Amino acid sequence: AREQVRQVALCLAFLLAGPAAAAIHCVDTPAELYVAIDAAEANGEDDEIHFVGGTYAPTTMSFHFQSTEPHAITFRRGYDGACLHMLGEQTTIDGEQSRRGLFILNPNGDIVVGGLIFTRGLSTNNRGGGLRAESDSGDVRVDSNVFLANRADDFAGAAKLATETGSLTVRNNLAFANSSANIGAFELSQVEGEAHVTGNTIVYNSSEGDFMPGGLWIGGGPHFVVSNNIVWDNLPENPGPFDVDFTSSAASHSRYSNDIGVVSGRTVAQEVIDEHTGGP
Repeated sequence: AREQVRQVALCLAFLLAGPAAAAIHCVDTPAELYVAIDAAEANGEDDEIHFVGGTYAPTTMSFHFQSTEPHAITFRRGYDGACLHMLGEQTTIDGEQSRRGLFILNPNGDIVVGGLIFTRGLSTNNRGGGLRAESDSGDVRVDSNVFLANRADDFAGAAKLATETGSLTVRNNLAFANSSANIGAFELSQVEGEAHVTGNTIVYNSSEGDFMPGGLWIGGGPHFVVSNNIVWDNLPENPGPFDVDFTSSAASHSRYSNDIGVVSGRTVAQEVIDEHTGGP
């Protein structure tokens, strides 16, 4: 009888216990960031990497997270020296015009990137000069970051962000003076699920190709909701007939209360409300 009571107590404790907390990694130098990423890739837990305010410049390679575990990875900025309190201090990942800032490949888990400044990142043979973040089944959320003067020789000067069946949220980011051969700032892709692009300011970015936008590209199979964004002045000095600020290759999208310069490739499934656009 005593053993039965013990087993019941263990079951109740298991049922009443809250979800396991994520492993927290506090980083204060680029070397500590490399170590934290290595640990988070294979420790069998959800992980959060908290940055003490400062500048983090990749050395021999970009900061590169890649894991097949079914766990979430989060990058957040601006903590005090012990990572006990978020002070909101500026945290910059600086590619020094020689390498991408941050690469995240987490096919089976969620990705969150919040509050960081990505500057002078360079991708010479792939997508995303400042940031590349992709999952297959996880949600991807990129929130309140700054992308400044990043460069991709291929696609997506500021960031390439994608998920297959999770949700995609790109919110309250600033992209300024990023450039690429194709798609000056953001390349966003989502196959199934929900996709929201909200409250972003995407200005003075540039694409060198005639058929890809200087500011924002969305594509895939779901319905994107694009709302309260400024996407403006992302064109060359002498734009040709195919140069635009925004392009949609998605199955459908809705646009609400945006300020967009020149638009192409649109398939708008719902009424556009209170939108200013300079395009057709």
